[in-house]
Amino acid sequence: MRRDRHTQGAQPVTDRAEVEALVQWLNAEVRTAPTVLISVPRLPPRSFVNVEQIVADVGSGADVFVISTPLAVATLRARYGPARHLYAGAARVIPPPRSHASAPPLRVPFGPADGVRVSRTLLADVRRVLAGSG
Repeated sequence: MRRDRHTQGAQPVTDRAEVEALVQWLNAEVRTAPTVLISVPRLPPRSFVNVEQIVADVGSGADVFVISTPLAVATLRARYGPARHLYAGAARVIPPPRSHASAPPLRVPFGPADGVRVSRTLLADVRRVLAGSG
């Protein structure tokens, strides 16, 4: 997968092939880090979550993906059960398959002004998953 300026350092997911690769990665037993999934609302077509802050703060401790097109969102929701409610700007942290940590709940920003709260909550979720992994 590639990185570009629209996803602020995260890995963008824009089409069916990229969703299939992401689903395989999410289910891979070799995945040891949590994965942050961030959807983009249709309007405005940018994340309410501060993706740049998430990427900078998690460093190599987690993988960050931005599901940035309606097609990618719909395909991921259909192919990966834990992402079935991931749309309209919602985000969630997915623990690695062998983690003992439970999956944090879906985080939904209620508009651009709520993005700071959700960004902080996602970072706390990543820390909790990392602390519970093992």
